[in-house]
Amino acid sequence: MTRVLARAGVVFSVLAPIALAVWGLSLQSATVVGLGVALAAAPLITVLLQRWPQVLISTLGFLVGFAPFATVPGTGTQAIFFLSVPLLVTVLLHPTTSRPLLGPLGIAVVVLVGFSALTAIATYTERGSIVAFGKWAIAAVITVVALMLNDDIRRVLSRSFVYGAAAGGVLALLLIAFDEEGRLLDALSIFGYGGASAVNVRTVTVDGGSVVRATGLYVDPNSAGLFMVFGFAIAGVLFTGARRIVLMAILAAVTVATLSRASIGALMVAGLVLVLLSRLSALSRFGLIVLGAAAAAASFLVPAISSRLFDSFNRSDVGVSARIDAIDRYPEQMAGNWLFGRGWYLREFYDPDYGYQLNHVANTPLMVVYRAGLMAGILFVIVLAIAVVLSVRAMARRIEGAGLLGATLIGIVFVAFQADFPVVTMPPLAMAFGLVLAEVQALQRHPSPAIPPAPVPVIAKPARAVVLA
Repeated sequence: MTRVLARAGVVFSVLAPIALAVWGLSLQSATVVGLGVALAAAPLITVLLQRWPQVLISTLGFLVGFAPFATVPGTGTQAIFFLSVPLLVTVLLHPTTSRPLLGPLGIAVVVLVGFSALTAIATYTERGSIVAFGKWAIAAVITVVALMLNDDIRRVLSRSFVYGAAAGGVLALLLIAFDEEGRLLDALSIFGYGGASAVNVRTVTVDGGSVVRATGLYVDPNSAGLFMVFGFAIAGVLFTGARRIVLMAILAAVTVATLSRASIGALMVAGLVLVLLSRLSALSRFGLIVLGAAAAAASFLVPAISSRLFDSFNRSDVGVSARIDAIDRYPEQMAGNWLFGRGWYLREFYDPDYGYQLNHVANTPLMVVYRAGLMAGILFVIVLAIAVVLSVRAMARRIEGAGLLGATLIGIVFVAFQADFPVVTMPPLAMAFGLVLAEVQALQRHPSPAIPPAPVPVIAKPARAVVLA
């Protein structure tokens, strides 16, 4: 009887997903078809994750860095969310044995996500509210999931993200040079890019002329800049030697090409922090100063870059004046909504044109408050504060690569997040930042470099007097 039931279970597990997919085709529902296909592939995926977990994990990491907004055809949902499911299975199959498991940063992220769930319920208006929160929650908890993964697999995930960001950045530069009309993105419309209403080519006005900004597959040049900076931070801690230099150089160059003031400013501050706080030798510090000065001088010789940066302090600049006006109107917009925020599924979050007209605040912590309330904003600031403290501690312990990661994180928190907000409203960007946070917490698992013991002074014995007969 037991064998009969077991065989019946096997047959059912094979036929049920196929039947579900066929039913979905009859209903013309891509979601139901996708669910049936996913269930049918589940056994194969499980075996793959058990024996070769790096295959799917590296695919997820690379896609987050290269094409984070690419959707699965027919679903309208980014592919990275479907690939996040195998990541959860991998945690069960390949858990970490390192301690601390989550640490203060992982726990703070869990608390933030938990309270945000309450705000999503409190401000619920329609199904879109839960969907929006669900996507953000999946993206945010990648910090926790990555920390629970086997350390080697976690590094594969983060390194793949860096490779993807570097490849995506190179593609963005190639599109500037060879696809000024944005035809490639229109050709990728099946994956959610381009389309009649999309703005494929982003420009900025400099001295009366238009300059194309690097955007690539990141939808917006400001979000592209943040993806590059996040990759820059992780590359500093997970790579060494020539590979680290090449990857960081590519990511920094693309960051500049995006003309994102927030991201460029974050890298400038990162360089300053690295010189002032990192425990470098005198020669390394001098070399870094010379290299930074040369890079800054070369950048400022480009009118588009110098104009963007210097106009950041000019209130007559359209972007600067809009940011100031948005902050002035912020208390009025938040009136009566301080406790749980204005909601998760607001038109300004999914309609860029409406968001531009509304001119909501362009500041990450304030945008968290805008969406999820004051307490969520405080919890988010606590997450950032813990990350900064852990970074500084790792820098003080002279852990390999901690200086580059910590300095870049400080630049992100104190510059990029103060002048921009897409990490709040774009779940793929939140997922990328989650990987940065995971690597910051993982630094605490590193033992402090061994300090050689001080040499023991040798006291010479007094010479014996020689008595002559």
